[in-house]
Amino acid sequence: MAENVIPDSAFYEVIARVADGASLKGELDKPDAPFGRRTFYDRIAKDDAMRRAWDSARMDRADAIVDECEGIVAKVLAKELEPKAAQVAINMKLWLAERADPRRYGSKQTLEHTGNGSDFMSVLQRAQGKIQEQAKEAAKATEGSNVVKLESKGRVA
Repeated sequence: MAENVIPDSAFYEVIARVADGASLKGELDKPDAPFGRRTFYDRIAKDDAMRRAWDSARMDRADAIVDECEGIVAKVLAKELEPKAAQVAINMKLWLAERADPRRYGSKQTLEHTGNGSDFMSVLQRAQGKIQEQAKEAAKATEGSNVVKLESKGRVA
C-alpha cells in the first residue's frame, strides 16, 4: 500500500498562517487539515529548512499577538471594552507571546559575561595587595607617634 505523501507546500501554508497569528492547534484541528500535529512535528524534525521557517513563524506569531494587545488597548480607550476584561485578554496574550518567543517576550532575565574568571581574580588580587600596602604605610606613619585609641561601648573613637 502506498504511503500518502503530503507536499511541503501544505506544511508551509500552515506555518504561514501561524506566522500571521493563528495557533498551530487551531489550524490542525480544522476538519480539512491535511495532517495532524504528530505528522507536522515529525516533518519539521526531519527538514532543517522547514524547522527554520517554523522557528521564524513562532517569532512572527509572538509579534502578531503583541500587536493584538495594542488593538485591545485602543478598544478600551474608545470605551468599546471594559478595562478589566481587556486586562485579562492582554495578560493571556502576553503569556502566549512569552511561550512563542521567550527570548524577546519572556520575563526571565539573563546576564551574559564575556571574558574569563581569571581576569576578575587578578583584579581582586591587585586590589587586595594595594589595600595591604596602604595598611602597612598607615602603620609606619603612626609608628612612634602618640596616637591613642579610645574605646567606648565597643567602638573605637
